[in-house]
Amino acid sequence: MMLEQRQDGSLMIVKPLERRLDAESSRYFKEQMAEIIKEGRSRILLNLSEVQFIDSSGLGTLLSLMRQLGEQGTLVLCGIAENVMSLLRLTRLNRVFQIYEDEAAAVAALAV
Repeated sequence: MMLEQRQDGSLMIVKPLERRLDAESSRYFKEQMAEIIKEGRSRILLNLSEVQFIDSSGLGTLLSLMRQLGEQGTLVLCGIAENVMSLLRLTRLNRVFQIYEDEAAAVAALAV
């Protein structure tokens, strides 16, 4: 899976460039994100604006990343397509993750 990454202060902004986060792609995504976390990045903004479909494997990966970061870390989501947001609402994960409309709003809210 191709990821666009950039640092904004202490915030690592990661944008998957694939349209799907499913059983096939989530394994690679999880591995790449684990490397980012191992490098000491504990504040992550995940821009999902390119992702148009997430299945249960993708949702499991997001939860796994949150667990890897632990209480000292932050995983925030932004740019979520309406059909993906519907799934987050259905699974009530919209209550688990901090979600912002777009990257600018998320960066402003997380500014340290």
